[in-house]
Amino acid sequence: MNVRTKMALLKLGVLAMLGMMVSAPVTSYASGGSNTGGGGGNNGGGGGVVLLTTSIPMTNFAAGLNGVVPQGVCTFTASKDFKTKLMDVEISNVNIADGTYATVAILDATRVTGRCWHYETFYYSVKITAGSGSLKFSSANGDFVPFLDPKHGYTSISISAESTAILSALLPFKGKL
Repeated sequence: MNVRTKMALLKLGVLAMLGMMVSAPVTSYASGGSNTGGGGGNNGGGGGVVLLTTSIPMTNFAAGLNGVVPQGVCTFTASKDFKTKLMDVEISNVNIADGTYATVAILDATRVTGRCWHYETFYYSVKITAGSGSLKFSSANGDFVPFLDPKHGYTSISISAESTAILSALLPFKGKL
């Protein structure tokens, strides 16, 4: 499969995910730990940082790799002030040799003005062991977390192995997180 065919499949997958993600589930929870507020006298103590989380199932283009159909999910988490961000990419059912690396491309798109967009792509490698692999990013650990402010754009994730696009996900922001 040549690069143009892969890109066409990736774009088709992104468009399909955009249509499916309009109804992505959103949950929120309070985070405890060292970033919580102090005691509040007789009325109890101050809550933690409120985090909003959404999980996006990855599409597999209805095609397999080496006779197996890969699975994946991306989980995006951010605090209301967007100072705390987390992103987890989990993939499984990938039929390639243990120790082989899959390529993860994360594209951030920001609307600058009107129809003008700025695109930035970040590349990572994920080691596949027993058919699975994961990437975890947390701003609390000092990591750069490659996804944008929810009001300004979207993040697209594509994973390829053995020169074949195997998974794709799209987090369409616009207030969804």
